[in-house]
Amino acid sequence: MAVSAKIKNLAPGAYFNAGPVEVVVLEHFTDGRTLLAAKEPIGNRPFTVRPFTYNRMEPEPAANNFAFSTLRFDLNKDFLSALDDAGVIPANKVLEAEWSLADHDGTNRYGVAVCKVAMLPEPLVRKYYDAGLLEIDDWEWTITPYAGYANYVRYVYSGGSLDWNVAYRGNCGVRPALFLAPDTLVSDTTDTDGAYILQWNQPPTTPSSISHGTPRAGQKLTISTGGSTDPEGNAISYVWERRVDSGAYTQIGITSAKSITDTVPSSGTNYQVRVKAVDANGAESAYRTGNAQAISYNTNPVISGSDQNVGAKTAPFSHQYTVTDGEAASQTLTVTETVTNGSETITLRTYTATSGHQNTADLSGVWLRLLTGTHVLKIYVTDGAGGSATRQITFTRTVNRIAASRAISTDAKVTKVFLSLYPADHPADATLHVEVTNNPFDTAPVWEDITSKVGKFVHTFANTTVASPDFGLAYRFYLTKGTQQIEVIQATIRFA
Repeated sequence: MAVSAKIKNLAPGAYFNAGPVEVVVLEHFTDGRTLLAAKEPIGNRPFTVRPFTYNRMEPEPAANNFAFSTLRFDLNKDFLSALDDAGVIPANKVLEAEWSLADHDGTNRYGVAVCKVAMLPEPLVRKYYDAGLLEIDDWEWTITPYAGYANYVRYVYSGGSLDWNVAYRGNCGVRPALFLAPDTLVSDTTDTDGAYILQWNQPPTTPSSISHGTPRAGQKLTISTGGSTDPEGNAISYVWERRVDSGAYTQIGITSAKSITDTVPSSGTNYQVRVKAVDANGAESAYRTGNAQAISYNTNPVISGSDQNVGAKTAPFSHQYTVTDGEAASQTLTVTETVTNGSETITLRTYTATSGHQNTADLSGVWLRLLTGTHVLKIYVTDGAGGSATRQITFTRTVNRIAASRAISTDAKVTKVFLSLYPADHPADATLHVEVTNNPFDTAPVWEDITSKVGKFVHTFANTTVASPDFGLAYRFYLTKGTQQIEVIQATIRFA
């Protein structure tokens, strides 16, 4: 039965089967509460069991004070337990209220009784009887004391008139009354008996979508849903099921996440999945069912070798590999080579590979760009039919030297040069190597070692030949570190 209405939307006179009794809606109060009462009394009982005042210390409560009566105890213990057992109106959903204990003449000697269940006060009995909401065909108690007499309680005759009766007598019926929250959910329509149905927990919504990639035989497949919501905000779990062809659905698993990974069966033609949402109270949504998709029996391409860590690298290196695929004759093998660089991923190249041919991933073009630390060279290949493979080569770039070079143009051939570095000193376990050339723009420059002269002596070039029409001077050096930190801040060059 559909549930979208709330009890506050029902007209007075609507009723529910609450288990031990049927209850009728009497009034929606401005404070948001809805008052209900039993359609029929639950039986004849004394207001208070006799003796009430004997053998007690003074002052004694009066027998007609509902706050201390037997009926108050019975209604808020036994009757509430009966509601709980029936499961229609849980006791914890009944609102605690202040029930007026004013006398029938308006005098308020007893104040209020604070409890969940009571009988109606005399003014409300008159109001709802006159409105045709209460059917009174026998004597029944009100909660209202008779003024001036501690043992007398107001009750209703079968014809609707009111009188008093002794609290100890058990010839009056008991009509329980209670309050519910205005947002209590109810059925949109009545059942075959004309009664509405209370609903304390709505099921979650049907998951909004279900999606996955191509199901490939024997391979992992990630399945996702757009998710569900629960009207009461309860936690939701997702129950995932799949079937092959027209077979029965079998459970993949239950997750709190909106996705799950399945291993596609290695037999059958079509693969189909569905998902439903279940809240923390066990209420279930309808299934969201995905479209049946053909199972692919395409094999994955293979990249030679294995994932490995090649350790520390101080200079550019390359990695050789082959890509093979048994279905290469009808497929295109697309390879992408990347390398991580901190939070950045650098693409080395993307190309079409030939199955079985050797390929080389070369890092020389990006080496100087790479930060010190750990990097991953990734080779990824797809076959255009859902198959793929990945190879990962992990390495650590280690920097153990400082290197620099520079070339400048001059007006004439340089014959002498003096070069100094700042700071001039470096650790004893560091190695310095410095070279200069006076024909840097030639096809094959002549480099001369001046390591021992740096910062000390002028070097006279041994080379006297400059083939290029452009004169110039160039230097290059590297400083290899030992165990201590090294630095070069400035290179100064003078020449003639």
